Amino acid sequence: MSALSHRQNKTLVLLGSGPGIGVATSSHFASHGFNTIILLSRTASRLRDDAKSVRAAAPKCTISTFDVDVTDGVALRRVLAQIEMEFGPPEVVVYNASRLKRSPFEEYKEEEVLEDLRAANMGLWTAARWAMPHLVALAKEEEEGGGGGGVRPCFLVTSGGLAHTPMPILFSLSMAKAAQRSLTRSLGMEYGDKGVHVGSVVVHGIVKREDGYWCHPDEVAKVSVG
Repeated sequence: MSALSHRQNKTLVLLGSGPGIGVATSSHFASHGFNTIILLSRTASRLRDDAKSVRAAAPKCTISTFDVDVTDGVALRRVLAQIEMEFGPPEVVVYNASRLKRSPFEEYKEEEVLEDLRAANMGLWTAARWAMPHLVALAKEEEEGGGGGGVRPCFLVTSGGLAHTPMPILFSLSMAKAAQRSLTRSLGMEYGDKGVHVGSVVVHGIVKREDGYWCHPDEVAKVSVG
């Protein structure tokens, strides 16, 4: 069953928006029937540009943005509570946040390692703790309704090859992605039997907007949507 829903109100919450995978994934959902797209990022100016890009793909879609640092658990919980109050529970949540930064082993600082881990994992943990009760309730509602609504509640995580094959110059991100893979698999084992599809979208390469390039963000988005 596709992640795309046939319900009247269909909401996507994407954490870690940006001009690559974030915008491409949001635009793809918006052009395939999702009428509410909510973008989160810590950079307000980038969010404005991202919203314009998504709106160009789906002019009738409602697009809202919230600038928040996912490594700040208190602030993130506050924003997620606001989203719930204003828009209700989502059908799909996509976690796309991480820090891509070179990390020479002998030069990288402890605070930077911790920041990488927080971005990839603590923000994911906070988002999942908020999202899962809503997604489980939606799955139960669909099951009790006979499964005819076409709804498949989803929690998707943008992963990468570093989770499997680390690179010394990116050792910190490799660590963070390996931990993220473990957390995502744990979420899948916990909530898969409760009707929530938890999946990693594994990107083996550098995302670039080049025609015909296999890691083009639009191609990644197609995999995310299913």
